[in-house]
Amino acid sequence: MGIDEFSGAFSTAYDPLGSGRASRVCISVDWACFGTSDEINAIDLDAKARAESFSQMAIQVLTGFQVGRCPVTVRPCVAKCAESSSGFSAGPWMTPYVHEGKWYNSCGCKRNDCSCAELTVVRLAAKVGEVTDVRVGGVVLSPSVDYRVDNSNELVRIGGPEWPSCQDMAAGPNDPGTMFVSYVPGAMLDSMGQYVAGLLAKEYLNACADEECHLPSSIISLARQGVTMEFGKDVFPNGLTGIDSVDLWVRSWNPYSVKSPSTIFSPDRHGHRSTTWSA
Repeated sequence: MGIDEFSGAFSTAYDPLGSGRASRVCISVDWACFGTSDEINAIDLDAKARAESFSQMAIQVLTGFQVGRCPVTVRPCVAKCAESSSGFSAGPWMTPYVHEGKWYNSCGCKRNDCSCAELTVVRLAAKVGEVTDVRVGGVVLSPSVDYRVDNSNELVRIGGPEWPSCQDMAAGPNDPGTMFVSYVPGAMLDSMGQYVAGLLAKEYLNACADEECHLPSSIISLARQGVTMEFGKDVFPNGLTGIDSVDLWVRSWNPYSVKSPSTIFSPDRHGHRSTTWSA
């Protein structure tokens, strides 16, 4: 899933800015490095929001989009064995497995390995940092009672009926026959990451105010008299900022400077529906 957008039904719930300043900031930024609370409170709100937005984008890029992403809302499908793609049959396949010392043949796959009971599962498209909202038929489910996440991306139904096997894609989030899941792809920002976000935001704030800034420049050579500039290919050369405390944290998440998380594509599985625009 490559588009970080909400369904219009949930966008206001996760917009901490409210007024629409700069881009939506979905991370907690620790401004402790800037100064006292009075100094922090004196920062222009628009400039602060803009700096936090740039900081969030920088964290996403530096970590290969593993950290700092905004929640997404999807209309998922229940995971099934031997799913079929359009125009092709997925079976019949016979997959042998052993249970209590006896061999069995299973059609398609053995969905609930090591489980004595059937589990109803929705496999989300990315690793889940946090589930922010699950609604079935307009009813908000409780994370402590109704569901959990297994294996980083499997939303498992507990303490209630199975997930809907199909839904009315034309209906709204509070209508019967629907299922909406909002979650944060990737990892959540911990306290150290929030401090790093503050360090980056401070530098972007300084750059905006035309003050000394320690962020790298994409200009790698400059002929002053001839006014000739040469620009590097990357905003952050070698995936680093040049700020030791920031780069140490970045390397803990992205030691090989990958550009994006690895993904697996299967033509036999249908992707979840995600509303990317609605009037």
